[in-house]
Amino acid sequence: MKVLALPIAEEASDAPCDTGSDIEILRKEFPEKVDFEYVKSGWYLHEGEYATDPKALNARAAKLRRFIRGRPEKEIVLVTHGFFAHFLTGDVDEEGKQTTPWWGETELRTFRFVDDEEAAMIEEVEESGARREGKGHELIVNDPRLR
Repeated sequence: MKVLALPIAEEASDAPCDTGSDIEILRKEFPEKVDFEYVKSGWYLHEGEYATDPKALNARAAKLRRFIRGRPEKEIVLVTHGFFAHFLTGDVDEEGKQTTPWWGETELRTFRFVDDEEAAMIEEVEESGARREGKGHELIVNDPRLR
């Protein structure tokens, strides 16, 4: 199994708990098990493509979807963060407010690509949604302007 560190999958916040570490620190902490090919120095500064405004987050989510779609593997497991997952799945409005309930801790959902366009949009497969039925996730809106 290949494990790739992908900064474009980082959380949608610049809070200290959502801010990554310098590449050299990560390499020391995970010396053999993680491929850091895609991690560049300064990735955690929340600037440019890593900014936390809705436009940058939507662009980053689309870039990640295109990256995944372009991979040769048929099945890919992505470990990411709850609020960013809403951008990844397109479940945010134009102001960056989520439009669907929070994901549960360690929640598993399965998606497929629905187009070959630049946006590389995805949709949850029916079986995945059925696994969550009746779990009681209520809609709690995460508004990035309040961070």
